[in-house]
Amino acid sequence: MNISLLPYFILGYNKSVFVKTIYRFFLISVVLLCFVLRLCECSSVVGICTTNDLDLWLHMNNARYLREMDFARLHLVVCTGLWEIMKKNNATMVLTASTTRYRKSINLFDFYNIHTQVKCWDAKGFYIEQRYVNPNDNFVFAIALVYYRLLGLTPGDVMLELTGKSESPEFPEEIRLWADYNLASSNMLKNINVCDRDKND
Repeated sequence: MNISLLPYFILGYNKSVFVKTIYRFFLISVVLLCFVLRLCECSSVVGICTTNDLDLWLHMNNARYLREMDFARLHLVVCTGLWEIMKKNNATMVLTASTTRYRKSINLFDFYNIHTQVKCWDAKGFYIEQRYVNPNDNFVFAIALVYYRLLGLTPGDVMLELTGKSESPEFPEEIRLWADYNLASSNMLKNINVCDRDKND
């Protein structure tokens, strides 16, 4: 669904991220209401690299990848019905971890598709994979893993309401290893905090 290009021409590319987020939310939820996705299906949006995206090396700035992936996750959340469930239960989501691998640069006026998909979940949140894909040959420019922590609901609650099943698919190896890294990092930081407190006593 080509929803990413319209804000560039209707709002102007230099408008604030907040304004474009509100605009895209309206576009997705009202104009494209008829396009419904299952939560584990792949969402796809289209983007283009403009002059405002370039860094000193004249290719897409790394920070722009993260911003556009945020918009792509908005598309997934609205079109799958997850937004409605969260709103109904006064729940919310926070991004607590993300890792991105950049495989090939995106250059000026290059088009790309962002594929976003929930791959699995645990007791607290969803593991989401996002890919920047070349529409011409399906080469993956970049790939990211994201962990969304749910507050006020569990992923099992959400999936039970959306699909009637709460059990997660098996974790892919790369996500299992990434989740282990996140846990190890969390434990390391907790230990650092303990040491800091001891030094101050």
